[in-house]
Amino acid sequence: MGFSMDSMAFLEGDVRNIIAGKFLLDLTEVTLQQKCADPITYRGTGTVFYDEEGRLSLRMICTYQNEKEKYDNFVRSREIGDRYKSWQLMPDEKYFQLDAVDIYGKRWKAERLFIKESTRHGKLKELIIFVIEDITHQEKCKEEENFNVRFYAKGELGFPTYIDYKSDGTQYTDIGKFSSNNISFYPEKFNNDSLFVMASLGEAISHENAGRMFIEALRIASGRFIQPLLYIEEYKGKRTIRIQLRKDLIERKKISPPIKCDSMGERKYLSLFVTSYLSSRIEPISPLYRCWYKILDSKGNHFETEALVLTTAIEGVLREYFEQYGKPDAKDKEVISNAKLKIKKILLPQDIKGRIISSIGNMASFSASRALRQLANKRLLDEEMPITWNDLRNKLAHGNSVEFEKNGSQETWMQQWTCLTIFYILLLKTINYPGKFINYAKSDRPEEDMPQLSDEATQKYPLSS
Repeated sequence: MGFSMDSMAFLEGDVRNIIAGKFLLDLTEVTLQQKCADPITYRGTGTVFYDEEGRLSLRMICTYQNEKEKYDNFVRSREIGDRYKSWQLMPDEKYFQLDAVDIYGKRWKAERLFIKESTRHGKLKELIIFVIEDITHQEKCKEEENFNVRFYAKGELGFPTYIDYKSDGTQYTDIGKFSSNNISFYPEKFNNDSLFVMASLGEAISHENAGRMFIEALRIASGRFIQPLLYIEEYKGKRTIRIQLRKDLIERKKISPPIKCDSMGERKYLSLFVTSYLSSRIEPISPLYRCWYKILDSKGNHFETEALVLTTAIEGVLREYFEQYGKPDAKDKEVISNAKLKIKKILLPQDIKGRIISSIGNMASFSASRALRQLANKRLLDEEMPITWNDLRNKLAHGNSVEFEKNGSQETWMQQWTCLTIFYILLLKTINYPGKFINYAKSDRPEEDMPQLSDEATQKYPLSS
């Protein structure tokens, strides 16, 4: 692996405390500055810790130079609070950025801290508690072209496992290490409920955003929200160490993954998926990833809610990455234009005529239904998939409650699996993944080769319909 010995930034005891939510980071110099043109500034000392809800927090003792400085900060803070109500989105001026130094002289930075509570005490002292998303330290390291990643997280990946033996003969469990497609990947259990992952990404897929996209790829491939609590990356002579907040609720959710990677013979598909994801032109937290996240986040809700989110996610991916298939061609546009002219000449009440013309006009804009039909015509999707999506989407989007229909729940349940397959085919096609995927639309859930867009349209579904 590419990591150098001096990258051991934390002792094992520190790592265990981070995973357990008991870690403390003492800061001798703390500066917090409001994110606005004329900022409030707090200075003092503090401690980073996890609160009772698992949120990463900063307890800071702010020291003022004089009473006027203390009073001015107090007044300006109250003014901000008076301008915004609890039910409004938090404006940028309620956030602060952190610049701090720990007891070992390392500099830490963080963005978008907000005040959880404050207690005024002492003549020129104030105790303030902030909530943090993550806190980061950067330092120099050995210059390499490969992007190296190391992180610790709660839970398991669901990747292939086997029993191996150490040099002294003791047994341990390896969680599917592999080295192929420019990736060296070494996950293993750290303790009973957490894992440790090391990865080195080859030059062909190493870039500034490779770390974030690598985590996104692992999340999608495993069907769960892997949250690195301690994350370390090295690239082009710079090492970044990040301690992140915990997201216990989303971490416990799971969805069926797009590829099979839970046996030793199939780890190549995981490697192919990660390589394809990092090689694609998408950016971190792309619309593609956000749509996947919405599907995961909806798990645990009523099945109608899950189905509605799934069908909407499909529409989002189509609109972002397959827009050309959802727009009418020149011939269709001519038909639509002629139809509007003919309707205008018919003697009808104006409100009815207006609604008809508006409906026809909508046919000239992007249509997810049209995109699915065209993708089925080009054999990327099975021919029944557009029908299934349309039926499920229309029932749920218009307020129909399928749970009270005869066999409605069972039908919706089966339609969801087909729609999940549609979503994964679109996702995998977007990143040009070349391997096999799981077809959940079929009862035996077989592994199948990724379908390819055919130049010869079958015209099973007329595009102008």
